[in-house]
Amino acid sequence: MDSSFSSYRKSFSTNVWHILSWILYAGGAGPVATANMGVFVPLVIMKNARTNGFLRRDHTIPCSSFPDESCSVRILHSIWIDTGSILFAAFAFSNLLQLCLMTGVGVVCDYGNYRRYILHLCVLIGSMSTIILPWLPSHLFNFQLVSFLAIDLSFIIAQSCYDSFLPILLRYYPVSNTPYTLESALQDETSSIGNGSFSEDSTAGLENEEQFLNEQSLILNESAPPVDAEEEDKSRIAARLSSVGFSCFFGSAILLQLCLVPLLYKASPDSLLIPIAITVCGTWWLLLSNPLCLFVKLPNDNQTANPLWKIILDSTKESYHSLQHAMSILPIRLFLFSRLFINCGLQTTLTSAIIIGKSRLNLSNFQVALLGMGISLFALLGTIVLPYLTEYFRLTNLQTVIIIVMILPLAPMYGMLGFLPGFDGGICTAADIFRTTIFVSFLLGGAHSFCRSVYSQLIPHGKETRFFALYSLISQAGVFFGQISLTMITSMTTDPGAVYAFIMVVMILPLPFLWFMYKHTKSPHLS
Repeated sequence: MDSSFSSYRKSFSTNVWHILSWILYAGGAGPVATANMGVFVPLVIMKNARTNGFLRRDHTIPCSSFPDESCSVRILHSIWIDTGSILFAAFAFSNLLQLCLMTGVGVVCDYGNYRRYILHLCVLIGSMSTIILPWLPSHLFNFQLVSFLAIDLSFIIAQSCYDSFLPILLRYYPVSNTPYTLESALQDETSSIGNGSFSEDSTAGLENEEQFLNEQSLILNESAPPVDAEEEDKSRIAARLSSVGFSCFFGSAILLQLCLVPLLYKASPDSLLIPIAITVCGTWWLLLSNPLCLFVKLPNDNQTANPLWKIILDSTKESYHSLQHAMSILPIRLFLFSRLFINCGLQTTLTSAIIIGKSRLNLSNFQVALLGMGISLFALLGTIVLPYLTEYFRLTNLQTVIIIVMILPLAPMYGMLGFLPGFDGGICTAADIFRTTIFVSFLLGGAHSFCRSVYSQLIPHGKETRFFALYSLISQAGVFFGQISLTMITSMTTDPGAVYAFIMVVMILPLPFLWFMYKHTKSPHLS
Protein backbone atom coordinates (compact mmCIF):
# COMPACT_ATOMS: atom_id res chain seq x y z
CA MET A 1 0.00 0.00 0.00
CA ASP A 2 2.83 2.36 0.91
CA SER A 3 4.65 1.65 -2.36
CA SER A 4 1.51 2.21 -4.43
CA PHE A 5 0.84 5.47 -2.64
CA SER A 6 4.45 6.56 -3.11
CA SER A 7 4.13 5.80 -6.80
CA TYR A 8 0.91 7.83 -7.01
CA ARG A 9 2.49 10.74 -5.18
CA LYS A 10 5.42 10.79 -7.58
CA SER A 11 3.13 10.60 -10.62
CA PHE A 12 0.69 13.24 -9.37
CA SER A 13 0.88 16.61 -11.06
CA THR A 14 -1.35 19.62 -10.54
CA ASN A 15 -3.24 20.43 -13.71
CA VAL A 16 -5.67 23.06 -14.94
CA TRP A 17 -8.66 21.00 -13.79
CA HIS A 18 -7.38 20.96 -10.20
CA ILE A 19 -6.88 24.73 -10.14
CA LEU A 20 -10.23 25.34 -11.83
CA SER A 21 -12.01 23.11 -9.31
CA TRP A 22 -10.39 25.04 -6.46
CA ILE A 23 -11.51 28.35 -8.01
CA LEU A 24 -15.04 27.06 -8.66
CA TYR A 25 -15.46 26.20 -4.99
CA ALA A 26 -14.54 29.79 -4.08
CA GLY A 27 -17.16 30.99 -6.54
CA GLY A 28 -19.77 28.75 -4.94
CA ALA A 29 -18.90 29.64 -1.36
CA GLY A 30 -18.75 33.41 -1.87
CA PRO A 31 -22.52 34.08 -2.01
CA VAL A 32 -23.08 31.94 1.09
CA ALA A 33 -20.57 33.85 3.20
CA THR A 34 -21.27 37.40 2.03
CA ALA A 35 -24.78 37.69 0.60
CA ASN A 36 -26.44 34.80 2.42
CA MET A 37 -24.95 34.78 5.94
CA GLY A 38 -24.04 38.46 5.73
CA VAL A 39 -27.40 39.87 4.59
CA PHE A 40 -30.31 37.60 3.70
CA VAL A 41 -30.26 35.10 6.58
CA PRO A 42 -29.78 37.87 9.21
CA LEU A 43 -32.81 39.67 7.75
CA VAL A 44 -34.93 36.52 8.19
CA ILE A 45 -33.62 35.86 11.71
CA MET A 46 -34.13 39.46 12.89
CA LYS A 47 -37.63 39.62 11.37
CA ASN A 48 -38.74 36.38 13.04
CA ALA A 49 -37.09 37.39 16.31
CA ARG A 50 -39.33 40.47 16.40
CA THR A 51 -42.33 38.36 15.39
CA ASN A 52 -41.75 35.99 18.31
CA GLY A 53 -40.45 38.63 20.73
CA PHE A 54 -41.88 40.45 23.73
CA LEU A 55 -41.12 43.84 25.24
CA ARG A 56 -38.03 43.96 27.43
CA ARG A 57 -39.95 45.79 30.15
CA ASP A 58 -42.81 43.27 30.14
CA HIS A 59 -42.41 39.75 28.75
CA THR A 60 -46.17 39.35 28.41
CA ILE A 61 -46.62 42.09 25.77
CA PRO A 62 -45.77 41.14 22.15
CA CYS A 63 -43.38 43.35 20.19
CA SER A 64 -46.04 43.95 17.55
CA SER A 65 -47.99 46.07 20.05
CA PHE A 66 -45.12 48.58 20.41
CA PRO A 67 -42.89 48.26 17.31
CA ASP A 68 -40.52 51.08 18.36
CA GLU A 69 -39.62 49.64 21.79
CA SER A 70 -36.78 47.28 22.66
CA CYS A 71 -37.76 43.61 22.61
CA SER A 72 -36.47 40.26 23.82
CA VAL A 73 -37.04 36.79 22.43
CA ARG A 74 -37.12 33.59 24.46
CA ILE A 75 -34.71 30.81 23.50
CA LEU A 76 -35.02 27.23 24.80
CA HIS A 77 -38.02 28.21 26.97
CA SER A 78 -35.93 29.99 29.62
CA ILE A 79 -33.27 32.28 28.10
CA TRP A 80 -34.26 35.81 27.09
CA ILE A 81 -32.06 37.62 24.56
CA ASP A 82 -32.48 41.11 23.13
CA THR A 83 -33.70 40.90 19.53
CA GLY A 84 -30.92 43.29 18.50
CA SER A 85 -28.35 40.91 20.01
CA ILE A 86 -29.74 37.58 18.81
CA LEU A 87 -27.37 37.38 15.84
CA PHE A 88 -24.35 38.28 17.98
CA ALA A 89 -25.32 35.48 20.39
CA ALA A 90 -25.93 32.97 17.57
CA PHE A 91 -22.58 33.74 15.93
CA ALA A 92 -20.85 33.50 19.32
CA PHE A 93 -22.32 30.07 20.05
CA SER A 94 -21.41 28.88 16.56
CA ASN A 95 -17.84 30.05 17.06
CA LEU A 96 -17.69 28.20 20.38
CA LEU A 97 -18.65 24.98 18.59
CA GLN A 98 -16.05 25.71 15.92
CA LEU A 99 -13.37 26.10 18.56
CA CYS A 100 -14.28 22.66 19.92
CA LEU A 101 -14.24 20.91 16.53
CA MET A 102 -11.79 22.75 14.30
CA THR A 103 -8.41 21.38 15.36
CA GLY A 104 -9.56 17.77 15.67
CA VAL A 105 -11.09 17.94 12.21
CA GLY A 106 -7.83 19.41 10.92
CA VAL A 107 -5.84 16.41 12.13
CA VAL A 108 -8.29 13.95 10.58
CA CYS A 109 -8.17 15.78 7.24
CA ASP A 110 -4.42 15.31 6.91
CA TYR A 111 -4.83 11.52 6.57
CA GLY A 112 -5.82 9.80 3.33
CA ASN A 113 -8.80 11.28 1.53
CA TYR A 114 -10.59 12.47 4.68
CA ARG A 115 -9.94 16.08 3.64
CA ARG A 116 -12.16 15.61 0.60
CA TYR A 117 -14.79 13.57 2.47
CA ILE A 118 -15.17 16.07 5.32
CA LEU A 119 -15.33 18.96 2.87
CA HIS A 120 -18.14 17.21 0.98
CA LEU A 121 -20.03 16.34 4.19
CA CYS A 122 -19.86 19.94 5.43
CA VAL A 123 -21.04 21.25 2.06
CA LEU A 124 -24.00 18.85 2.08
CA ILE A 125 -25.04 19.77 5.63
CA GLY A 126 -24.53 23.50 5.09
CA SER A 127 -26.24 23.73 1.71
CA MET A 128 -29.27 21.66 2.74
CA SER A 129 -29.66 23.73 5.93
CA THR A 130 -29.47 26.86 3.79
CA ILE A 131 -32.21 25.61 1.48
CA ILE A 132 -34.48 24.61 4.39
CA LEU A 133 -34.06 27.62 6.72
CA PRO A 134 -36.09 30.34 4.92
CA TRP A 135 -39.11 28.06 4.44
CA LEU A 136 -39.51 27.14 8.12
CA PRO A 137 -42.61 28.77 9.71
CA SER A 138 -41.84 31.78 11.90
CA HIS A 139 -43.17 30.04 15.03
CA LEU A 140 -40.39 27.44 14.65
CA PHE A 141 -37.82 30.10 15.49
CA ASN A 142 -35.63 27.74 17.52
CA PHE A 143 -35.35 25.41 14.52
CA GLN A 144 -34.32 28.38 12.38
CA LEU A 145 -31.53 29.11 14.84
CA VAL A 146 -30.40 25.47 14.68
CA SER A 147 -30.31 25.70 10.87
CA PHE A 148 -28.37 28.95 11.15
CA LEU A 149 -25.79 27.26 13.41
CA ALA A 150 -25.52 24.30 11.00
CA ILE A 151 -24.84 26.64 8.07
CA ASP A 152 -22.22 28.71 9.88
CA LEU A 153 -20.46 25.73 11.48
CA SER A 154 -20.38 23.69 8.27
CA PHE A 155 -19.14 26.61 6.21
CA ILE A 156 -16.21 27.43 8.51
CA ILE A 157 -15.03 23.81 8.76
CA ALA A 158 -15.38 23.44 4.98
CA GLN A 159 -13.39 26.63 4.48
CA SER A 160 -10.55 25.28 6.61
CA CYS A 161 -10.42 22.10 4.48
CA TYR A 162 -10.63 24.18 1.31
CA ASP A 163 -7.73 26.44 2.31
CA SER A 164 -5.50 23.40 2.86
CA PHE A 165 -5.86 22.34 -0.79
CA LEU A 166 -3.82 25.30 -2.04
CA PRO A 167 -0.36 24.50 -0.57
CA ILE A 168 -0.62 20.94 -1.92
CA LEU A 169 -1.70 22.10 -5.38
CA LEU A 170 1.22 24.53 -5.43
CA ARG A 171 3.74 21.91 -4.31
CA TYR A 172 2.85 19.50 -7.12
CA TYR A 173 2.58 22.09 -9.86
CA PRO A 174 4.79 20.95 -12.81
CA VAL A 175 8.09 22.81 -13.15
CA SER A 176 9.39 23.67 -16.60
CA ASN A 177 11.82 26.14 -18.12
CA THR A 178 9.53 28.87 -19.29
CA PRO A 179 9.77 32.68 -19.36
CA TYR A 180 9.23 34.32 -16.00
CA THR A 181 5.48 34.86 -16.14
CA LEU A 182 2.69 34.45 -13.64
CA GLU A 183 2.64 30.71 -14.40
CA SER A 184 6.40 30.30 -14.08
CA ALA A 185 6.29 32.24 -10.83
CA LEU A 186 3.81 29.69 -9.56
CA GLN A 187 6.28 26.97 -10.55
CA ASP A 188 9.11 28.73 -8.75
CA GLU A 189 6.97 29.14 -5.68
CA THR A 190 6.20 25.43 -5.80
CA SER A 191 9.89 24.62 -6.03
CA SER A 192 10.66 26.83 -3.03
CA ILE A 193 7.96 25.26 -0.93
CA GLY A 194 8.97 21.72 -1.84
CA ASN A 195 12.75 22.05 -1.42
CA GLY A 196 12.76 20.83 2.18
CA SER A 197 13.38 17.09 2.48
CA PHE A 198 10.63 15.05 4.04
CA SER A 199 11.07 11.71 5.73
CA GLU A 200 9.35 9.58 8.30
CA ASP A 201 12.19 10.25 10.76
CA SER A 202 11.56 13.99 10.67
CA THR A 203 8.17 13.57 12.31
CA ALA A 204 8.75 10.35 14.24
CA GLY A 205 8.84 12.06 17.61
CA LEU A 206 6.89 15.01 18.93
CA GLU A 207 10.06 16.28 20.59
CA ASN A 208 11.55 16.94 17.11
CA GLU A 209 8.50 18.74 15.74
CA GLU A 210 9.76 22.28 16.38
CA GLN A 211 12.94 21.57 14.40
CA PHE A 212 10.81 19.96 11.69
CA LEU A 213 8.54 23.00 11.52
CA ASN A 214 11.50 25.32 11.11
CA GLU A 215 13.18 23.21 8.44
CA GLN A 216 10.04 22.50 6.38
CA SER A 217 8.64 26.04 6.49
CA LEU A 218 9.51 28.42 3.68
CA ILE A 219 10.11 31.47 5.87
CA LEU A 220 11.03 29.99 9.26
CA ASN A 221 14.30 28.50 7.96
CA GLU A 222 16.77 31.05 9.33
CA SER A 223 19.64 29.56 7.28
CA ALA A 224 17.88 30.50 4.07
CA PRO A 225 20.04 32.48 1.66
CA PRO A 226 19.49 36.20 1.23
CA VAL A 227 16.55 37.11 -0.93
CA ASP A 228 17.40 38.23 -4.45
CA ALA A 229 15.20 40.16 -6.86
CA GLU A 230 13.66 36.99 -8.28
CA GLU A 231 12.74 35.75 -4.79
CA GLU A 232 11.06 39.08 -4.04
CA ASP A 233 9.08 38.73 -7.27
CA LYS A 234 8.00 35.23 -6.26
CA SER A 235 6.81 36.48 -2.89
CA ARG A 236 4.73 39.21 -4.48
CA ILE A 237 3.25 36.88 -7.09
CA ALA A 238 2.40 34.37 -4.36
CA ALA A 239 0.28 37.07 -2.76
CA ARG A 240 -1.41 37.72 -6.10
CA LEU A 241 -2.16 34.02 -6.49
CA SER A 242 -3.70 33.96 -3.04
CA SER A 243 -5.88 36.89 -4.00
CA VAL A 244 -7.33 34.99 -7.00
CA GLY A 245 -9.39 32.79 -4.70
CA PHE A 246 -10.75 35.78 -2.79
CA SER A 247 -11.49 37.60 -6.06
CA CYS A 248 -13.64 34.69 -7.24
CA PHE A 249 -15.14 34.43 -3.77
CA PHE A 250 -16.35 38.03 -3.72
CA GLY A 251 -16.93 38.24 -7.48
CA SER A 252 -19.54 35.47 -7.46
CA ALA A 253 -21.29 37.15 -4.53
CA ILE A 254 -21.43 40.43 -6.45
CA LEU A 255 -22.82 38.69 -9.53
CA LEU A 256 -25.63 37.14 -7.50
CA GLN A 257 -26.38 40.39 -5.68
CA LEU A 258 -26.50 42.36 -8.93
CA CYS A 259 -29.31 40.06 -10.00
CA LEU A 260 -31.23 40.11 -6.71
CA VAL A 261 -30.74 43.53 -5.11
CA PRO A 262 -32.60 45.57 -7.78
CA LEU A 263 -35.60 43.28 -7.30
CA LEU A 264 -35.71 44.18 -3.60
CA TYR A 265 -36.25 47.87 -4.37
CA LYS A 266 -40.00 47.47 -4.92
CA ALA A 267 -40.46 44.24 -2.97
CA SER A 268 -42.49 44.25 0.24
CA PRO A 269 -40.85 43.10 3.51
CA ASP A 270 -42.95 39.90 3.41
CA SER A 271 -42.20 38.97 -0.21
CA LEU A 272 -40.76 35.58 -1.15
CA LEU A 273 -37.72 37.16 -2.80
CA ILE A 274 -35.42 36.82 0.22
CA PRO A 275 -36.29 33.11 0.86
CA ILE A 276 -35.72 32.45 -2.84
CA ALA A 277 -32.36 34.26 -2.69
CA ILE A 278 -31.27 32.14 0.30
CA THR A 279 -32.29 28.95 -1.51
CA VAL A 280 -30.36 29.99 -4.63
CA CYS A 281 -27.23 30.63 -2.52
CA GLY A 282 -27.40 27.16 -0.96
CA THR A 283 -27.96 25.45 -4.31
CA TRP A 284 -25.14 27.46 -5.92
CA TRP A 285 -22.72 26.37 -3.18
CA LEU A 286 -23.74 22.72 -3.53
CA LEU A 287 -23.32 22.65 -7.31
CA LEU A 288 -20.00 24.50 -7.63
CA SER A 289 -18.37 22.53 -4.81
CA ASN A 290 -18.89 19.18 -6.55
CA PRO A 291 -15.76 19.24 -8.77
CA LEU A 292 -13.43 19.82 -5.81
CA CYS A 293 -15.28 17.47 -3.45
CA LEU A 294 -15.78 14.57 -5.85
CA PHE A 295 -12.98 14.57 -8.42
CA VAL A 296 -9.82 16.19 -7.00
CA LYS A 297 -7.89 13.38 -5.31
CA LEU A 298 -4.65 14.75 -3.88
CA PRO A 299 -1.58 12.82 -2.75
CA ASN A 300 -1.02 12.89 0.98
CA ASP A 301 2.22 12.70 2.94
CA ASN A 302 0.49 11.17 5.96
CA GLN A 303 -0.83 7.61 5.79
CA THR A 304 -2.25 5.51 8.60
CA ALA A 305 -3.86 2.11 8.96
CA ASN A 306 -5.92 3.28 11.94
CA PRO A 307 -9.70 3.47 11.51
CA LEU A 308 -11.45 6.81 11.52
CA TRP A 309 -12.62 6.52 15.14
CA LYS A 310 -9.03 5.92 16.27
CA ILE A 311 -7.81 8.97 14.36
CA ILE A 312 -10.56 11.09 15.92
CA LEU A 313 -9.72 9.71 19.38
CA ASP A 314 -6.05 10.58 19.00
CA SER A 315 -6.67 13.93 17.30
CA THR A 316 -7.13 15.91 20.52
CA LYS A 317 -3.74 14.87 21.88
CA GLU A 318 -2.02 15.38 18.54
CA SER A 319 -3.68 18.77 18.09
CA TYR A 320 -2.52 19.86 21.52
CA HIS A 321 1.08 18.97 20.69
CA SER A 322 0.86 20.67 17.29
CA LEU A 323 -0.49 23.80 18.96
CA GLN A 324 2.15 23.61 21.69
CA HIS A 325 5.05 23.30 19.29
CA ALA A 326 3.70 25.77 16.74
CA MET A 327 3.14 28.38 19.44
CA SER A 328 6.69 27.84 20.71
CA ILE A 329 7.99 29.37 17.46
CA LEU A 330 8.02 33.14 17.78
CA PRO A 331 6.92 34.18 14.23
CA ILE A 332 3.96 31.77 14.25
CA ARG A 333 2.93 32.81 17.74
CA LEU A 334 3.08 36.52 16.98
CA PHE A 335 1.27 36.16 13.68
CA LEU A 336 -1.55 34.04 15.12
CA PHE A 337 -2.11 36.49 17.97
CA SER A 338 -2.27 39.27 15.39
CA ARG A 339 -4.66 37.29 13.23
CA LEU A 340 -6.96 36.75 16.21
CA PHE A 341 -7.53 40.48 16.67
CA ILE A 342 -7.53 41.32 12.95
CA ASN A 343 -10.33 38.87 12.23
CA CYS A 344 -12.18 39.91 15.38
CA GLY A 345 -12.15 43.55 14.32
CA LEU A 346 -13.11 42.94 10.69
CA GLN A 347 -15.96 40.51 11.29
CA THR A 348 -17.50 42.39 14.21
CA THR A 349 -17.33 45.64 12.21
CA LEU A 350 -19.26 44.23 9.26
CA THR A 351 -21.75 42.32 11.42
CA SER A 352 -22.35 45.45 13.50
CA ALA A 353 -22.88 47.54 10.36
CA ILE A 354 -25.69 45.27 9.16
CA ILE A 355 -27.35 44.91 12.58
CA ILE A 356 -27.01 48.56 13.66
CA GLY A 357 -28.15 49.70 10.22
CA LYS A 358 -31.28 47.57 10.43
CA SER A 359 -32.17 47.94 14.12
CA ARG A 360 -30.96 51.48 14.94
CA LEU A 361 -31.01 53.39 11.64
CA ASN A 362 -34.10 51.59 10.26
CA LEU A 363 -32.57 50.66 6.91
CA SER A 364 -34.96 48.96 4.51
CA ASN A 365 -34.31 45.45 3.19
CA PHE A 366 -33.18 47.01 -0.08
CA GLN A 367 -30.69 49.28 1.71
CA VAL A 368 -29.32 46.39 3.79
CA ALA A 369 -28.91 44.28 0.64
CA LEU A 370 -27.25 47.23 -1.10
CA LEU A 371 -24.88 47.56 1.86
CA GLY A 372 -24.05 43.86 1.60
CA MET A 373 -23.35 44.23 -2.11
CA GLY A 374 -21.08 47.18 -1.36
CA ILE A 375 -19.15 45.01 1.11
CA SER A 376 -18.61 42.32 -1.55
CA LEU A 377 -17.74 44.78 -4.32
CA PHE A 378 -15.14 46.77 -2.39
CA ALA A 379 -13.67 43.64 -0.79
CA LEU A 380 -13.16 42.34 -4.33
CA LEU A 381 -11.52 45.61 -5.35
CA GLY A 382 -9.24 45.31 -2.33
CA THR A 383 -8.06 41.85 -3.36
CA ILE A 384 -7.26 43.15 -6.85
CA VAL A 385 -5.82 46.61 -6.15
CA LEU A 386 -3.77 46.04 -2.99
CA PRO A 387 -1.40 43.42 -4.53
CA TYR A 388 -0.57 45.89 -7.32
CA LEU A 389 0.03 48.68 -4.80
CA THR A 390 2.27 46.31 -2.85
CA GLU A 391 4.32 45.61 -5.97
CA TYR A 392 4.46 49.28 -6.93
CA PHE A 393 5.82 50.36 -3.53
CA ARG A 394 7.96 47.19 -3.28
CA LEU A 395 6.47 46.12 0.03
CA THR A 396 6.64 42.65 1.53
CA ASN A 397 3.45 40.81 2.45
CA LEU A 398 4.06 41.42 6.14
CA GLN A 399 4.64 45.14 5.60
CA THR A 400 1.34 45.33 3.73
CA VAL A 401 -0.50 43.63 6.60
CA ILE A 402 1.03 46.11 9.06
CA ILE A 403 -0.08 49.10 6.96
CA ILE A 404 -3.62 47.73 6.65
CA VAL A 405 -3.81 47.24 10.42
CA MET A 406 -2.61 50.82 10.99
CA ILE A 407 -5.40 52.20 8.78
CA LEU A 408 -8.31 50.02 9.96
CA PRO A 409 -8.91 51.71 13.37
CA LEU A 410 -9.80 54.98 11.63
CA ALA A 411 -13.29 53.66 10.80
CA PRO A 412 -14.49 52.83 14.35
CA MET A 413 -12.66 55.90 15.67
CA TYR A 414 -14.78 58.07 13.37
CA GLY A 415 -17.93 56.30 14.49
CA MET A 416 -17.05 56.72 18.17
CA LEU A 417 -16.30 60.44 17.81
CA GLY A 418 -19.78 61.01 16.43
CA PHE A 419 -21.25 60.24 19.85
CA LEU A 420 -18.99 62.60 21.79
CA PRO A 421 -20.39 66.00 22.88
CA GLY A 422 -19.52 68.87 20.57
CA PHE A 423 -18.43 66.72 17.63
CA ASP A 424 -20.49 67.13 14.48
CA GLY A 425 -20.13 63.96 12.44
CA GLY A 426 -19.62 60.27 13.00
CA ILE A 427 -21.84 57.37 11.97
CA CYS A 428 -25.31 58.79 12.58
CA THR A 429 -27.07 58.32 9.24
CA ALA A 430 -27.46 55.67 6.55
CA ALA A 431 -24.96 57.52 4.34
CA ASP A 432 -22.38 57.49 7.15
CA ILE A 433 -22.66 53.75 7.68
CA PHE A 434 -22.39 53.14 3.93
CA ARG A 435 -19.18 55.20 3.64
CA THR A 436 -17.53 53.62 6.67
CA THR A 437 -18.47 50.06 5.75
CA ILE A 438 -17.17 50.49 2.20
CA PHE A 439 -13.87 51.81 3.60
CA VAL A 440 -13.47 48.74 5.84
CA SER A 441 -14.57 46.38 3.07
CA PHE A 442 -11.82 47.58 0.73
CA LEU A 443 -9.23 46.70 3.37
CA LEU A 444 -11.04 43.46 4.26
CA GLY A 445 -10.16 41.69 1.01
CA GLY A 446 -6.51 42.69 1.19
CA ALA A 447 -6.20 41.81 4.87
CA HIS A 448 -7.52 38.26 4.42
CA SER A 449 -5.51 37.69 1.24
CA PHE A 450 -2.17 38.90 2.61
CA CYS A 451 -2.67 37.20 5.99
CA ARG A 452 -3.28 33.88 4.25
CA SER A 453 -0.27 34.46 2.00
CA VAL A 454 2.07 35.07 4.96
CA TYR A 455 0.71 32.11 6.89
CA SER A 456 0.90 29.71 3.93
CA GLN A 457 4.65 30.32 3.89
CA LEU A 458 4.94 29.49 7.58
CA ILE A 459 3.45 26.00 7.52
CA PRO A 460 5.41 22.79 6.82
CA HIS A 461 4.24 20.35 4.17
CA GLY A 462 2.35 17.29 5.31
CA LYS A 463 0.53 19.29 7.99
CA GLU A 464 -1.46 21.73 5.86
CA THR A 465 -4.96 21.02 7.13
CA ARG A 466 -4.12 20.97 10.82
CA PHE A 467 -2.12 24.20 10.52
CA PHE A 468 -4.87 25.88 8.54
CA ALA A 469 -7.28 24.47 11.12
CA LEU A 470 -5.14 26.18 13.76
CA TYR A 471 -5.30 29.36 11.65
CA SER A 472 -9.09 29.06 11.44
CA LEU A 473 -9.25 28.18 15.13
CA ILE A 474 -7.44 31.36 16.11
CA SER A 475 -9.49 33.42 13.65
CA GLN A 476 -12.74 32.03 15.00
CA ALA A 477 -11.57 32.52 18.58
CA GLY A 478 -11.25 36.20 17.73
CA VAL A 479 -14.73 36.25 16.21
CA PHE A 480 -16.12 34.46 19.27
CA PHE A 481 -14.51 37.03 21.56
CA GLY A 482 -15.94 39.85 19.45
CA GLN A 483 -19.45 38.43 19.14
CA ILE A 484 -19.83 37.53 22.82
CA SER A 485 -18.48 40.96 23.81
CA LEU A 486 -20.93 42.71 21.47
CA THR A 487 -23.78 40.56 22.83
CA MET A 488 -23.03 41.81 26.34
CA ILE A 489 -22.46 45.42 25.24
CA THR A 490 -25.71 45.66 23.27
CA SER A 491 -27.62 44.00 26.11
CA MET A 492 -26.37 46.62 28.57
CA THR A 493 -26.65 49.73 26.41
CA THR A 494 -28.33 50.84 23.19
CA ASP A 495 -25.57 53.39 22.47
CA PRO A 496 -23.67 52.38 19.30
CA GLY A 497 -20.72 54.48 20.50
CA ALA A 498 -19.80 51.72 22.95
CA VAL A 499 -19.69 49.23 20.07
CA TYR A 500 -17.39 51.48 18.03
CA ALA A 501 -15.08 52.00 21.02
CA PHE A 502 -14.75 48.24 21.51
CA ILE A 503 -13.99 47.64 17.82
CA MET A 504 -11.38 50.42 17.76
CA VAL A 505 -9.49 48.89 20.70
CA VAL A 506 -9.59 45.44 19.09
CA MET A 507 -8.23 46.78 15.79
CA ILE A 508 -5.29 48.51 17.51
CA LEU A 509 -4.18 45.41 19.45
CA PRO A 510 -2.49 43.54 16.52
CA LEU A 511 -0.02 46.35 15.85
CA PRO A 512 2.55 45.58 18.59
CA PHE A 513 2.59 41.86 17.69
CA LEU A 514 3.12 42.53 13.98
CA TRP A 515 5.73 45.20 14.60
CA PHE A 516 7.69 42.94 16.95
CA MET A 517 7.48 40.15 14.38
CA TYR A 518 8.75 42.46 11.64
CA LYS A 519 11.63 43.94 13.66
CA HIS A 520 12.94 40.82 15.39
CA THR A 521 12.51 37.94 12.96
CA LYS A 522 15.74 36.58 11.49
CA SER A 523 14.11 35.25 8.36
CA PRO A 524 14.94 37.24 5.21
CA HIS A 525 11.59 36.22 3.71
CA LEU A 526 9.66 38.27 6.25
CA SER A 527 11.66 41.47 6.58
